Amino acid sequence: MSTDPDTELLRLAEAVSDAETVDWDEASDAYPALTPTLAGLQQLEAVAGAYRSASCETSDTDDDGLRVWGRLDVFELIGAGSFGEVYRARDPLLDREVALKLRKPSSDDEEASIRRTLEEGRRLARVRHPNVLTVHGADVDRGRVGLWTELIDGPNLRDIISEHGVFEPAEAITTAIAICRALNAVHEADLVHGDVKASNVFRDTDGRIVLGDFGSAAELDSTGIVSGSPVSLAPERLRGAAAEPAYDVYSVGVLLYLMLSGRYPVEGTDVNAILEQHELSGGIPLRVPRPDLPTVLTDLVDRAVAGDRALRFTTAGELERALDKVGVADGGSSPALKKTETKPPTNRRQLRVWSAVLAMAALAVVVFLGRTARSPAPAELLVVDARLVLDATDGPIFLEDGASIAPGDRLYLEFEARAPIHVYVANEDEAGAIFTLFPVPGLDLENPLPPGRHRLPGTIDGAANDWQVTSVGGAETFLVMASPEPVAEIEERLAAWAAASPDRSVSTSEDSGPTVRGVGSMTAAPPAANAGARLAELQQHLSALEGRDRMLWSQRFVLHSADD
Repeated sequence: MSTDPDTELLRLAEAVSDAETVDWDEASDAYPALTPTLAGLQQLEAVAGAYRSASCETSDTDDDGLRVWGRLDVFELIGAGSFGEVYRARDPLLDREVALKLRKPSSDDEEASIRRTLEEGRRLARVRHPNVLTVHGADVDRGRVGLWTELIDGPNLRDIISEHGVFEPAEAITTAIAICRALNAVHEADLVHGDVKASNVFRDTDGRIVLGDFGSAAELDSTGIVSGSPVSLAPERLRGAAAEPAYDVYSVGVLLYLMLSGRYPVEGTDVNAILEQHELSGGIPLRVPRPDLPTVLTDLVDRAVAGDRALRFTTAGELERALDKVGVADGGSSPALKKTETKPPTNRRQLRVWSAVLAMAALAVVVFLGRTARSPAPAELLVVDARLVLDATDGPIFLEDGASIAPGDRLYLEFEARAPIHVYVANEDEAGAIFTLFPVPGLDLENPLPPGRHRLPGTIDGAANDWQVTSVGGAETFLVMASPEPVAEIEERLAAWAAASPDRSVSTSEDSGPTVRGVGSMTAAPPAANAGARLAELQQHLSALEGRDRMLWSQRFVLHSADD
């Protein structure tokens, strides 16, 4: 399964942290742009390996040469993280293999740290649930505190996704329900897991889903160091909020998103970058990477990972009940919940654009537009999100600057604002032909747009319409403009240009059906000296208006229209 560079970098860094084997040559060949960063990770892997080896050598050995910790015979290192290391071991008294988790020495009061870990072990040992890793014991040996648990014979979800791709909807729902049930048991024991993610959830050989790796577990009233995987943590937790069950539930939503799409709703190379994405966009809706999924499921996942905490599920039980309703829809026979497969686009042009989708899921611009007619207040600052989309046969594809389009392609704009707003869209091709794309006569949608998300150009008699590329136009410049109030300067210019129309034909043999307007091909005005000159001039004019304390926003981007 192909992934974007940022997601792959996070996966590799997590693999290094967990002491997993990484094929660096393969990673470098697949992502040549990451080669310098991969070299740094490889060096970090070597340092971590040396540390772990040194740590193992401090343990005693018995007559058979096996390392010993406490009463356990220690065989091999099978994982590691920020909390310490995990070893495959054997309990000779009960003659069974176990997983031994040794905590790293604490930088705080060591005695207090040992006390907390032993208390945590006692709590976890009382959690008896088939979906929770069973804790067999806890002890201290040579200054290091450890827990030993059942040894799971089976892969974790991260490995399953990496090897087999995204989950079937029904399978993802069943897995998430099992995790919710596990968390219910954990929370009832006055614990918060703190790091619910794909590498910490296992599928045993009998198909049992097991929530493990409680290295980041905390008491409900804990406000200590924030630990866990940043892409899976709630934004409030990343900012240092105290551990609580609701944040575990958010992480289940992230895991659901990952199982269904192979990526995360919010991504970044570090905590600051992830927090910035939370602030700017609040995450990419699941319907963007998986438009084939039923709305009831994508809406549920989007609610679980909503940026606004008030919109999310508050308990694991609440999320479990919602998932159960989706899973039993139509008696569990709904075609939408049967196996689905995300197929990459098949033609050459779409493949070029698809690479941009995973690297940049949206052409999103977040901007604070200034003040309203009254005195400025935080609630009055407007957040605008604009994304240009290719309405492809295989599903919507978000376009970034430089992406290729061709005659017959259908385009639309996803636009979202938090307050009523006037939106204007225009297009100019390389020859200087210029068109008004929105607003245009005959559409059901008109200015001002109400708060929320809109699909432009809108509908005609209730049927959604697209803009359409009518012919080869070279560099196609699009300008999207917005203001909470009507802007006479913009409206006068757009009124003078040719408007989008469903009557124009496409210079291609493909039958694309009725749409609103061609992007190029029609000589509507004298040619400009260079591509997009008049729209560039208009944007400069808007900047001058904004300098005079006008609340204006604009975004210009350029695509390339050519024969495929």
